[in-house]
Amino acid sequence: MSKVLLVTGPKGSGKSTLIKALFPELPVRFTEPPIYRIYEASQAMRVVEVPGRADAVRLLLAAPPWKVSVGLLLVDGSQQPRADLDLLPLVLAAPQRALVLTKLDLASSESVKLARAEAQKIDLDFFAVSAVTGQGIPELLQWITTGAKPKPPEAPQPKVEEKIAPMFLADVIPVPSPRPPARATLSPEEEAVLKACDGRKSITEIARELGVSPAAVKGAVDKLFSKGFIKELKPKVVV
Repeated sequence: MSKVLLVTGPKGSGKSTLIKALFPELPVRFTEPPIYRIYEASQAMRVVEVPGRADAVRLLLAAPPWKVSVGLLLVDGSQQPRADLDLLPLVLAAPQRALVLTKLDLASSESVKLARAEAQKIDLDFFAVSAVTGQGIPELLQWITTGAKPKPPEAPQPKVEEKIAPMFLADVIPVPSPRPPARATLSPEEEAVLKACDGRKSITEIARELGVSPAAVKGAVDKLFSKGFIKELKPKVVV
């Protein structure tokens, strides 16, 4: 069974233009239909254009020729974006329905805000589109065909600066932090090196104590420094 998409709105709100933008392959007629006009977009989609006239609304409500799946009520973004409430019953008959502000390229931010608020007031989803620029058309088409709304953009995550240990040019003394983080994040090698750090022994001395190479201790110290377990690296003073 084909999904029925009903598009209605006042004259000049851009019904035909929107249908053409959504379904470029259709031979859309840019005139007001007498009562309604049907386009077969595909085997799965039938598009019905309904003019914004009271007689058409009364006739279609009295004897609806089809069961509407998706209803779009259009408002002209280049003018005061007020929804024609006389057309609302046609759209409310659909389980999936939206208020669509057209001509977004000509609309002010205040007009978009007002239209969005009105959509919430009459319990409709909201889309703002421009057939000229294409803005909002892919999202609206996705919603029509799948019912899936586009995800809001995720807030950018704050950039965390990585603490980098100073370059190891000579023997240094790693000084433990007085308030170290939880040790659950440490490897056994890092645990052993941290345990040997007392703020007096140098990397070479710790390596000798643990029986490993200074390079291995230095690698562990660098990781401990970046994780906050080592407060600073002091140059070893040879007397």
